[in-house]
Amino acid sequence: MIPRVVPENQLGLAYGLTTAIQNFGLGFGPNLIGGVREAYGNYSGVTMTLACLAGIGLITSTLLWVIDRKKLRGALQSANK
Repeated sequence: MIPRVVPENQLGLAYGLTTAIQNFGLGFGPNLIGGVREAYGNYSGVTMTLACLAGIGLITSTLLWVIDRKKLRGALQSANK
């Protein structure tokens, strides 16, 4: 999906940012969940945290889909670049 919306001369930067964001989540996600677990003393807080993150993901993907339909004319879902 990245090469479909990013100019070719900026692909390295786009992939680098994507990897950095993913690694940030992989590095600090367990610490966040562990902190929530300690704060609540059980897994109900962890469940609420993960549900909120899932909701944020759902809202983000819905917004991306709307932007794709309105401004990019379905470029993210097309088979060709």
